[in-house]
Amino acid sequence: GLLILYWLNPLVILELSGNLHFEGLVLLMILGTIYFLWKGSKAVAGFLWGLAIGVKLLPVILFPSLFLHLQIKKSMVFWIGACLAFVLSFVWLLIDNSWVNFFQSLQLYQGKFEFNASVYYLLREVGFWIKGYNTIATLTKLLSGVTLVSILYFSWKRNPKTLPGLVDLWVLIYLIYLILQPVVHPWYIIPAFGLSLLTQKISVLAWTFSVIFSYQAYSNLNFQEQSFYLFFEYGILAGGIYLDYFLPKKKSILQDEI
Repeated sequence: GLLILYWLNPLVILELSGNLHFEGLVLLMILGTIYFLWKGSKAVAGFLWGLAIGVKLLPVILFPSLFLHLQIKKSMVFWIGACLAFVLSFVWLLIDNSWVNFFQSLQLYQGKFEFNASVYYLLREVGFWIKGYNTIATLTKLLSGVTLVSILYFSWKRNPKTLPGLVDLWVLIYLIYLILQPVVHPWYIIPAFGLSLLTQKISVLAWTFSVIFSYQAYSNLNFQEQSFYLFFEYGILAGGIYLDYFLPKKKSILQDEI
């Protein structure tokens, strides 16, 4: 049943099979990390997590939750595997100082672009009201700080002792990151969606359908987003988050196995 929810999901079909984005590969490696942690092969688990970072960088946000997990924190082989994969993925940036261009691209992306955001758009309107211009340079730094602090806080607060608890925390971490970002392309949510199926959370599943409304921006030459569609998309997500995190928790599917 879970496989069908993923396999036949319109967003997955469109963005992975149609547009060939690499989030599916990232999800595969993260799921591999979970599998090998379950099997006790921590070196392989760490290597796969490191490769996931090498593909898309974003899985680095899972670091605090892994580092605070007692069994993983003390597992030298996990971190050796992760470091090996990280080096293999990024050592090529040392050629011709490509790392400079890499970090410049990250800085440009984080401080210049905006698309399909939620909290950021609300704060941007406040910035317009107070300053009279787009305060993106300030807001991106502020929200990055809030994201980091939130991830550290929930990783410390929950500090899961079990693998199902760790996966559930990962879904929350992805949600925090995506909700606070100024750029949320639809395919960004696919790793969080795949992980959420293991926890029986419905918010990201609902988001995979409502995020389709973000494509309306491509229907005009100026790529102008309309507030109605944004409210509709994030209203559905907010409803899912309420059901997931403010009502009695559901049992994780992993708990039947681990």
